[in-house]
Amino acid sequence: MTILYRPKDRQTSSAVRKEIDAFWLTLKRDPGCRKEVLEAGIDPAAAEAVGPGGITLEIKGSSMEPTSMGILLAFSSTVLHDLWKQVLLPRLKQKLGESILIPVTPDRKPRKKAARKSRTSSRSERRRG
Repeated sequence: MTILYRPKDRQTSSAVRKEIDAFWLTLKRDPGCRKEVLEAGIDPAAAEAVGPGGITLEIKGSSMEPTSMGILLAFSSTVLHDLWKQVLLPRLKQKLGESILIPVTPDRKPRKKAARKSRTSSRSERRRG
């Protein structure tokens, strides 16, 4: 599961990484944070078991020009993906501003390809009917 964002400015990627790292310490130490995660429908122990290494933050494009730069977030599990969407991203927006990260691509999950009918079978069906 990956999401690509356009950062507000050049400092955004380091600020996002710093906040993600700080969140894991807060989750371990702060009962209020654990409660917030639990209220979001996520088991705090499951999130801690996967840990911060399950969220990969990668810079794409030119770091000189924010409009040509992207921050790619990849999640190793649905627990972390849900944690990001329901807890971490809202916390980031509250702390650093609503426009800190602008989604470039929709939130994507791997999906199975549906079986397609072949064109020849649909043509022959039309001819019969």
